[in-house]
Amino acid sequence: MGSIKELRLQHQAVVEKVRALGTSCHRMGDMEEALNSLRETLQKYPDPEELRGCVTWDEMQSALFSTETQQEVRSEGSQLSSALLWV
Repeated sequence: MGSIKELRLQHQAVVEKVRALGTSCHRMGDMEEALNSLRETLQKYPDPEELRGCVTWDEMQSALFSTETQQEVRSEGSQLSSALLWV
C-alpha cells in the first residue's frame, strides 16, 4: 500500500512539473513575439551611423539662440545709434 501512495505522490509531482513547463513554454512564446515586434520597430529607424551627420536638437537650439541674440544686439545697437542721431 505504501508504494501506491508513493507512486501517486510522484505522479502528482511530475504532473505539476509538466504544467510548469507548459506555462514556461507559453511565456517563452510570448517573449519571442515581443522580441520580434521590437525588431520590427527598430528596423523603422535609420542606423546610428546614418545619423552622425545630422544636426542635433542642442546644436540647433544653440545656433538659433545665438542668431536671436545677435539680432537683438544689432537691433539694440541700431536703436541706440538712432537715438544718438536725434540728440
